[in-house]
Amino acid sequence: MMQKAIRFGRSNAWHFDLRVDHAYRFAFEDWHFDPQGFPMKRG
Repeated sequence: MMQKAIRFGRSNAWHFDLRVDHAYRFAFEDWHFDPQGFPMKRG
């Protein structure tokens, strides 16, 4: 699943492929992501 859902950008920063529906999405419900799937700090 990790190969389908997680990608790495030019700076080797990880992000989710938001087009992939995966079984572990529930674990990240309290996270905030930008439109490209990169995690962002709230605030």
